[in-house]
Amino acid sequence: MLSRTTWRRALAVAITTVVACDIQSRTSLSGNEAARLDVSPKLLTLQQNQAADFTAIAFTSTGDTADLAVSWSATSGTIIDTSTNSGRHNGRYRAGADTGKVKVVAKGRSGGPADTSVVTVTLAPVTTVAVSPAVASVAAGQTVQTDGAARGDPEGREWQSADGPDGDVGDEQPDRGHSERERAGVGCGRRNGHDHGE
Repeated sequence: MLSRTTWRRALAVAITTVVACDIQSRTSLSGNEAARLDVSPKLLTLQQNQAADFTAIAFTSTGDTADLAVSWSATSGTIIDTSTNSGRHNGRYRAGADTGKVKVVAKGRSGGPADTSVVTVTLAPVTTVAVSPAVASVAAGQTVQTDGAARGDPEGREWQSADGPDGDVGDEQPDRGHSERERAGVGCGRRNGHDHGE
């Protein structure tokens, strides 16, 4: 027969084994580590200074929602974290003045998974054009200097005189389009900027 000491040792080993197995199984069952991070929308087109909302959700390897701290970043423009609810991380992106492709990135902290969306930023259309002076009296054959400022896309703007065919407008700085010189026809002229980019 086995001695009491031997029985006690055998019982201690058995209890230790059961406890260790139970701890391991609990760890595997309660694991909520993020295996991937999904950002939506994946593709988006915005005009300059427009804003849009993005959502990032982390998932485990089994497809369940994972608990993951997320940070946002963008290669141009700005993005801020607006809220987090039930594993859904919401961020608001605002495009800047630069046009082209922008990457919006959501990344899990402490080396977690990441995902990227691509935003195409386009030129904003002209909304208003201001000309100074608005009205000027010019003798026939003389010129007057005017300044024009457009809100929105300054490209594709064309200048013309309201005097009719006798008035002539020339752009002194076509690359910038801010300064125009008008050659008067007869009487006084009024300059108007027109956008042909829309």
